[in-house]
Parts: sequence; structure tokens; C-alpha cells
Amino acid sequence: MYALRAFLRVNCENFERYVVCPTCTKLYRPEECLRRVRDRVQAKVCDNILFPRSKRRKPCGSKLAIKGILKDGTPKYYPLKVYCYGTVIYTLETFLKRPHFEKM
Repeated sequence: MYALRAFLRVNCENFERYVVCPTCTKLYRPEECLRRVRDRVQAKVCDNILFPRSKRRKPCGSKLAIKGILKDGTPKYYPLKVYCYGTVIYTLETFLKRPHFEKM
């Protein structure tokens, strides 16, 4: 991905990041993936109901993030899957601002 972004000269800071459930592909905002229980932070599980009209409504229940320990001993949570979204308008503006784009 780094090589592709470098080749296309795309700036990664203008993308919206979403966390994706690895099982059912429901999108969550990154701040929705963690919850505070008493004085600890825990990763949430997916609450999407796969078949909402079924008699046996069962939530997905997949983990959205995994816990990692940093060198200083503090825990940090990393999403299992990330989806980056950039608007089409911003992408077209970026391409049109390049020099000699019309000649390509």
C-alpha cells in the first residue's frame, strides 16, 4: 500500500478511517470500538445482527480490535481490519492539480 500511495502521490491524512468487522464487514468509527469498564479499556465486539427478521436473532460477536502491549507496558488496541475512505471529489481535485495531468 505504501508503494502504491507513493506512486500515485496520494496524501493519506485526508482519508476517513473506519474499523471493519472481519466476519460481517459492518463499519464502525474508531472511537466506537473501545469501551471503558470501570477503570479499564476493553475492545468491543460486533453487535450487528446478521439476519434481523429471523426468529433466532443472533449478533455477530466478532472482535473488532486486538490488544497489544507497548515497550513501556501500556496497553494499546489495534483494529483487526481498517477501511480508508476518501471522497471522489477530493481524489479528482488531487489528480487535476498535478502538473501536465491533461497530457496523460
